[in-house]
Amino acid sequence: MPALIFVIQTVNEELRKEVDLTALLTTEYARPEPWVEPDDLLDAMWLQFFWWVIGERDFKRCPICGKWEDVTKKRAAWKRHSECAANVRAKRSYERKKLLERVDSDASIDALTAENPGSENGAGI
Repeated sequence: MPALIFVIQTVNEELRKEVDLTALLTTEYARPEPWVEPDDLLDAMWLQFFWWVIGERDFKRCPICGKWEDVTKKRAAWKRHSECAANVRAKRSYERKKLLERVDSDASIDALTAENPGSENGAGI
């Protein structure tokens, strides 16, 4: 618990320095809404960390590219960026196509197995 108190105090000190909190009149609701505006990238990072500490935001790391993603408004099963997943699917599809082209050009199963030693009967892709 003392560590959490320290984290909260540190975040509060950093946010007080440079993050501006104002009220903004929105046309959609015709009432003031809170508007938080950090002055620079470091202040934006402190603000994101603050939202995570208080439980307002949830962040996960993409296992493919390693970048962090705000998954607060995404489905609970989010695992990776859609672009990263599409790239992986495209690469697998390309590898399958190349393998089938080699099989169609009378390449022997023994040669395919020798090129892919971890696969059985050349079907490892």
